[in-house]
Amino acid sequence: AVNTAGTSTGADLSFTTSACVPTLTTDAAAPSETSATLSGSISATGGGTATARGFSWGETTDYGATTTESGSFSTGSFTADLAALTCATAYHFKAYASNSAGIGYGPDLLFTTATCPLAPSASASNAGRTSGAGRVSISELSTILAPGPATDAYLRSLAHPALACPANYICTPFLNFPNFLAASTSSLDFSSTSVGTSTSSTSAFTRSLQLGDTGTDVRLLQVYLNTHGFPISATGAGSPGRETTLFGRKTKAALIRFQRDRGIPGSGFFGPVTRAYVREHP
Repeated sequence: AVNTAGTSTGADLSFTTSACVPTLTTDAAAPSETSATLSGSISATGGGTATARGFSWGETTDYGATTTESGSFSTGSFTADLAALTCATAYHFKAYASNSAGIGYGPDLLFTTATCPLAPSASASNAGRTSGAGRVSISELSTILAPGPATDAYLRSLAHPALACPANYICTPFLNFPNFLAASTSSLDFSSTSVGTSTSSTSAFTRSLQLGDTGTDVRLLQVYLNTHGFPISATGAGSPGRETTLFGRKTKAALIRFQRDRGIPGSGFFGPVTRAYVREHP
């Protein structure tokens, strides 16, 4: 304090501010098909030693899982490895560290695991089968292939010899691999255009179809026409391997060509007469 007589001071004391939570950054991850290495960095400890660090991670920003490393940590980078992830899947993650003041987090980042591996080539997975002429059991396929978009694409490619079908085989189109595995048939027959009692059989045609209808049986009709020389389309939707569930104008036109070639009235209506012919000529 100051007055006319001069300045007076009190005794010298000191104080220390409370610790703050650590400050972190979240760095890019390095993913593979089913694993990933996460990276982060403590840029400031907040005035107190960090005693734990790690990552929160999961398929949403609710995370649901964490990695934890305990110890005494100062500033610097750190990593953690994740395993048993799902291929072709996006994951959120953020770095964290804790001290006496609480937990500090880095920003949320996103990584996507690598695309699921394609099944072995047709020649590798089908060549040399001895269990029947061109037959492979569902149990064999289920050990080779995992349900998913890549498998669906691979199985569709088997329908077309120019793409992947091994020599001396007429490969059957498969429309939905998870449903296919659940089918009651015990094996697949690569030597014909039917698959036992599965939904790919012409016995699936239990109703009449016409322009504008939708359903799995429409897709099966397109497969039938595509594999019998009356393609719905050369490319794009409806083309071999890209059959759809919509009975559109191209499906009707292909059906009319088929009917006329087989001596059936070319109406473009998939009615009892045409259905009976298809059942007799699977």
